Amino acid sequence: IIQLGGLSIQEAKKKIVNRLSRIFVGLKTEGNGVSATNLYATITLGNIRQINVLVQGEVENPGSYSVPSLAKAINVLYLAGGPTVNGTFRSIELIRNNKVIGKIDLYDYLIGGILKNDFTLQDRDIIKVGLYENRITLLGKVKRPLVFEFLSNENIEQIIQNFGGGFTEDAYKQNIKLTRFTTK
Repeated sequence: IIQLGGLSIQEAKKKIVNRLSRIFVGLKTEGNGVSATNLYATITLGNIRQINVLVQGEVENPGSYSVPSLAKAINVLYLAGGPTVNGTFRSIELIRNNKVIGKIDLYDYLIGGILKNDFTLQDRDIIKVGLYENRITLLGKVKRPLVFEFLSNENIEQIIQNFGGGFTEDAYKQNIKLTRFTTK
């Protein structure tokens, strides 16, 4: 018996070939070099089971989605239309068995091109998109003037550099106007 649960297809193939190569000396995966014994293994995935994932909260199309068991959280968020104008992009929760098992920050992917914490889903998982907490509007001589959501541990310098792309070359950096609306 070879346990493959939770592995990617590539990891599963590697594990299977590794185990079989103990029995069949010289075994190689097809297309992976020359085998002295002309013994190759080709592994394909047959039927992929479907799982149901509930997407709730501030998404364009909340509801239950039936997806392949290989689906990741970002795939289901895409199917649901992504966060609404009031939804958070920074703290999306993955709930399994009534416990938050992880959070997704879409800015890692949208701004940095890297998706951290893109969890493999299980049947009956819940993806919850709450309301945003803090927003800032960058205007003027920044490379990316937009509205951004920020976390409480991020400062204005990080926001301008990481989200706004930094100042344009003709920006006067000695005078920055910051307006904050507060009830205090």
